[in-house]
Amino acid sequence: MAKYRYEMFANLIYGETLTYEELINREQSLMVELTAYLQNIGASHIDFQPLGDALYIQCVFAEQDARNFEEVADAVARLSGQHMEGRLIFFGRDLGRIYCFFLADESVQSGRLNLPTPRNGLDKMPPEMQYASSKNRKPD
Repeated sequence: MAKYRYEMFANLIYGETLTYEELINREQSLMVELTAYLQNIGASHIDFQPLGDALYIQCVFAEQDARNFEEVADAVARLSGQHMEGRLIFFGRDLGRIYCFFLADESVQSGRLNLPTPRNGLDKMPPEMQYASSKNRKPD
């Protein structure tokens, strides 16, 4: 049985007003503070990847729920501070729901997307999930 029930991906983008030195300092302190916070709430396999003016984060949780996801998003927004924006996505291994959080300057907006079952998705894909090349087809 899989140990980890939930996974989080985050993408934080530093504001253009930060100097290179401010960005590096903020990134280093943010990685230390977020590691401590995430470990404290039970996250594992915490991975940071700085890339240009963005910081990518990935981790897994054995036990969490939607209320905890909101707390994580609030903490990331608070620790990130001003002049940063980002997105966090949480999903469970059943892939039934995706929890999305949008962050900017310590503010948070949340949303949830309920995914249809595979058969329901084939029969009637919700319009908000369709994209230009989406079509119901059978593999060759």
